[in-house]
Amino acid sequence: MPETKRTNQHEKSADLGRAGIVSACRATGSQITAHQSAPKVRLPQDRRQLDAIYTRFPRLGKRRQQMGTTLSGGEQQMLAMARVLVGKPRLLLIDEPTEGLAPKIVDEIFTLMDSLRRDGIPILLVEQNMHRAIALVQRFYVLERGAVVMAGDGTKAADREALMRQLAV
Repeated sequence: MPETKRTNQHEKSADLGRAGIVSACRATGSQITAHQSAPKVRLPQDRRQLDAIYTRFPRLGKRRQQMGTTLSGGEQQMLAMARVLVGKPRLLLIDEPTEGLAPKIVDEIFTLMDSLRRDGIPILLVEQNMHRAIALVQRFYVLERGAVVMAGDGTKAADREALMRQLAV
C-alpha cells in the first residue's frame, strides 16, 4: 500500500512539472536548420504535429532549411516557442518574448500568444511591454525588488487603470 501512495505522488509531481519555458535568451543551435530543431518525424501523429507547428508558425515553415542562427530575432523567438509547444506543456512560461524585436514582429508574437491563450494553454508572461501584455492577461502582478506590490484582474478597467497609475513615472 505505501508503494501505491509514492507512485501517486510521483505522478502528481510529474503533472505539475509539465511547464514549457521560453526564455528571453533565444540562442539556437548554430549548425542546425529550423527544421532540424523541430521534433523528429517517426510516426503519422508526429507528421501531424509538425504540420500543426508550421501552420501556427508559418514563418518557420518558409524558413525550415535556414540555419537557426540566421533567423531573425522574432523568428528565433517563434522557433523557441514552437520547440516548447511540441512537449504539450500544461503551462507555458514566457520570459520577455518581445524584447528587442521590431514592432511588426511584436504584433505577431502577441497574436501568437493570444492564439495559444484562446486554445486553452495557460501562460505565465514576463513582459516589459505593459500596454500590450495587459490586453492579453486575465491576472497581473507587479513585482518590485522581488516582492509583489500590486495584483489585479486584467479584464477589469479599474484594475488596469490602477496599474497604469502605479507604474506611471
